[in-house]
Amino acid sequence: MTASSLPTIPAGAVLYQRATTNPIGVTAASSTNIGYLSTNISQLEVVGQLTSQDPTDMYNFTFQSSGPVTLNQINIDGTAPVRIQLLDGSGSRVIADSQGTTAQQQAFTQLTSSSGLNLTNGKYIVEVTYGAGGDKTQPQNYSFQLNSGTTFKNDYRTLASATTVENTLLAGGSLGYNTLSAAASLLTSESNGSNLNIFGAISIFSTNIFA
Repeated sequence: MTASSLPTIPAGAVLYQRATTNPIGVTAASSTNIGYLSTNISQLEVVGQLTSQDPTDMYNFTFQSSGPVTLNQINIDGTAPVRIQLLDGSGSRVIADSQGTTAQQQAFTQLTSSSGLNLTNGKYIVEVTYGAGGDKTQPQNYSFQLNSGTTFKNDYRTLASATTVENTLLAGGSLGYNTLSAAASLLTSESNGSNLNIFGAISIFSTNIFA
């Protein structure tokens, strides 16, 4: 995304912006923290990117109040809108899902409405993946905002870059890939005279796992 396409904030609000990198093979426990949401005090924003090697992003936030929360999904490119799910703090229960069951989609419609979806004080997870019909071979930029109330004083923006399988492994990260399958792919490639390296072999299988 370009700077001109970033979300705008109201006059008088203070913007706090930071950059981070989303991990491959992310779980609720390893999700990126994007801050604290408080009614009429703070807004949370995320600007991120999905890629073929990094097709799932997860973010956690803490709602310090109780009442309606609104999610605004903006600046979507790609062949189809991304899929956004709101999960409980453990990541095991789906509260709202843009492409889930009928009840989950109804909750997502409420979450993205002007009146918002009622949530209690606590931790929540936002999961972002390629949507139905999305081209998983191409990068897809996305952005969303989380609000509560009618105004806010502080805007916390997270610029979340995608990473690669190679960078994740070099940094000591974990992918959860099948080592036997990756090794077999590498050896087969070499016997056929191809140039697939170990990072490429791992990339193929990690992408299949997390797609």
